[in-house]
Amino acid sequence: MGKKIEYPRASLSAALEVGNAVYELGGHSTMQTCADKMNKKIGGAFQALVSAADKYGFVDSNRGDLSSTDLFNQYKHAYSEEEEQSLLRRAFLSSGVFFSLYDRFRGREVPEDILDRILVREFEVPSQASSRISGYFMFGAKQVGLLDENNKIKDIDGDASEAKVDTEASQDKEEPISIAKTEPQLVTSTISKDAYSVQFRGPGLNTIIEISEEDDLIIVDAILKKIRNSVKEDEAAE
Repeated sequence: MGKKIEYPRASLSAALEVGNAVYELGGHSTMQTCADKMNKKIGGAFQALVSAADKYGFVDSNRGDLSSTDLFNQYKHAYSEEEEQSLLRRAFLSSGVFFSLYDRFRGREVPEDILDRILVREFEVPSQASSRISGYFMFGAKQVGLLDENNKIKDIDGDASEAKVDTEASQDKEEPISIAKTEPQLVTSTISKDAYSVQFRGPGLNTIIEISEEDDLIIVDAILKKIRNSVKEDEAAE
């Protein structure tokens, strides 16, 4: 049995938009006012976005009332780009599951092909969300400078130490995929008025990705690119 750890249900970039909206509203806002500011509707997708902003430490959410955190205020008033990046790393790693993945693979290459399986088996992330959460980790780690061009995790002790404290406080408060020989299937469907799901099925591949924001399409494109490359390799081998 894996260890269940809280994970964000939106990307770092998307959660940052929530932080900016609340900040521009004077640092305090209702969820409805924040949604209006962002031209979004209150619903499951928006609530997931706010929840992610809370988990990254950009806002405090309390029964529909949102407020900017000290971390986000420091980010908005950072003295330099280096300090901004450091604070974003701290926010990214304040998510329990992301810090655990960083700590596990620091100094090593992240096995991107099986990362979604690791999330399911070792962190009890639902299988229908695992690919999306995997994508949030990979793209977020690159965004904050924790992942190099070879998908190797950089060891940055200062930010990790602070993030570990944030993560512990937050918790107190609350085989590689082989795609070849057979053409994969892609099935799309509407799961709500605000979201879609895309299912990829093929040899060693059975993944469902929920799409509720533009960042989710980046993950879909990445999987399609992997499929195209595999098909080309098979054709070249024949």
